[in-house]
Amino acid sequence: MARNEVTYNASWTGSAFHLAPQGYEYKCIRGPVGSGKSVACCWDIRMVADRQKVATVVEDGVKKRIRWSKWLIGRHSYPALIKTTIETWLQWFPQTVMHMSSPISGRLEEPSMQGDGTIVRIDLEFYALESKNIRNDLMSLELSGAWVNEATQVPWSIIDELHGRIGRFQPCKGVELDSYGVIMDTNSPDESNWWYRKECVEKPPGMLFFVQPPALLLRHKDGKTWYEDNDGRDFAKYGIRAAENVENLKEGFYYWHKQTVGADPDKVKRLILNQFGTSVEGRPVYPEYNDEIHCYRGELKVQRGLTLLMGSDFGRTPATVIAQLGIDGVLYVLDEVTAENMSAEQFIEELLRPKLVNEYGFPSMPHINFGDPSGMNYNEVVSVSAIQTFNRYGILTKPAPATNGNRFQIRIDTVSELLRRNYKGRAAVQISEKCKMLRKGFNGYYCYRRLKTGADGDERFTEEADKNAFSHVHDAFQYLCMGAFKSGVDFSVPSENFGRRSSFDTASLAFDFGCV
Repeated sequence: MARNEVTYNASWTGSAFHLAPQGYEYKCIRGPVGSGKSVACCWDIRMVADRQKVATVVEDGVKKRIRWSKWLIGRHSYPALIKTTIETWLQWFPQTVMHMSSPISGRLEEPSMQGDGTIVRIDLEFYALESKNIRNDLMSLELSGAWVNEATQVPWSIIDELHGRIGRFQPCKGVELDSYGVIMDTNSPDESNWWYRKECVEKPPGMLFFVQPPALLLRHKDGKTWYEDNDGRDFAKYGIRAAENVENLKEGFYYWHKQTVGADPDKVKRLILNQFGTSVEGRPVYPEYNDEIHCYRGELKVQRGLTLLMGSDFGRTPATVIAQLGIDGVLYVLDEVTAENMSAEQFIEELLRPKLVNEYGFPSMPHINFGDPSGMNYNEVVSVSAIQTFNRYGILTKPAPATNGNRFQIRIDTVSELLRRNYKGRAAVQISEKCKMLRKGFNGYYCYRRLKTGADGDERFTEEADKNAFSHVHDAFQYLCMGAFKSGVDFSVPSENFGRRSSFDTASLAFDFGCV
């Protein structure tokens, strides 16, 4: 091969990225800073270009068989394009003939890796996608494919317009057009970014996402937190693969460790732990939560024969969380029901009971609901408590186990302990993708509110979580966990009623469920 010899060893994620089936309009890779994402994209262009159909052309009187494609490589700003994106490309393909006058272009030409005597020719157009004239510039382009580097810094509308220029480059007549779509890479952005919406909410069928493992692992014990090398030590527990590209960093894992010193925890979460960030001001209640291991990807189905566990928060913003404790010891959180400005009756009639009947086999399904203990208090208007209201609709409800007045910290500790636990390579709590409010709360929106800085300059936060749109569903989940793990009942045992009882029996049901 007539080129400077370099060796590219694709990471596990990079290999999957390269071997992805054709037919996707977008291939997207998300990972920590320094994890080799940009290099993988550079090589994906080179590998894909080797699959281009052969065109026979005559140049300077010489007949050549060329695999010819044209690509746009874009970054949000001109300085970043020059100093980072183009520099990365030339690091791996220094033989590219560059024209640095605006608009920047280049041509890479070398023998095909197929060894068939053909030549691979890649024409490159480099663009800063935040340019004022970018939409006009895009309209004049005919491309085989495109790579958007650090794509989350570019508006989706620009990427969408760029996608419309793909599949239009035809090197010569008689050669069928090939379209390679758009490849993109990024560090994890905030949940407010379009990437999060595409990857986690909309999930368009024409987009394929690849997620790299975290660079470091966050640890918690005795109120202290620290970071450890992700050298694969959590693979057996949680299936978390070892960090990628460590061998190509001069400082190894220290490259990431030094970036955690004095850093904003949300920045570390995004750039090093490879988790989506939040844009709220506050300290997350559950730093132990990791959406990559605690969120169940795919459909989470109800397990017949196991007790349906629920937790409910009352008031004018009621919320109920629905779960089951599997025979494997894992708490499977199936669903959530939330509302604003609703009475208990309206919440049950319009939202909760229809869902239980239509999706979870109610009322024949064995079930129990653990509610806010204050739900035993009578309503000021009518002498019926919230718990009694739930029971009158056939939803068997009792107060969640209360210790020392149902203190907030005890409920938090119960959930935190569950998040740190694992069973046979799976986190002990698996939350359905349907639980959007619960997951967003775990991802930082359920937080301790920041207080004004004290005279000593230290950051200070409220002792209890801020009351916001996410606090109600999290209160409900806490009551569920208190009931599931602090009531003295083994709900993982298949039963027609409520599992194997040890703290209450049939004779006490009428009292326990507030039906007197």
